Amino acid sequence: MPHHYQKWVTEAYEFCNTCNRLTMHYVSDGRRGRCKEHEAKGPTKAQQKRQEQQEKEKQNPRLF
Repeated sequence: MPHHYQKWVTEAYEFCNTCNRLTMHYVSDGRRGRCKEHEAKGPTKAQQKRQEQQEKEKQNPRLF
């Protein structure tokens, strides 16, 4: 069951499935976020796809 934190909490000590140990995690809006130990390396696949789509639209603008 997920834990919910007070609004003033900014980080929490929790178990990370990726690191397989207890690490500090970000807390935003009362919910636990990502681990502080490992950062994302580059954009996600969805972000890459969105960026490629925007570049295509810049090259071929729509008339309407």
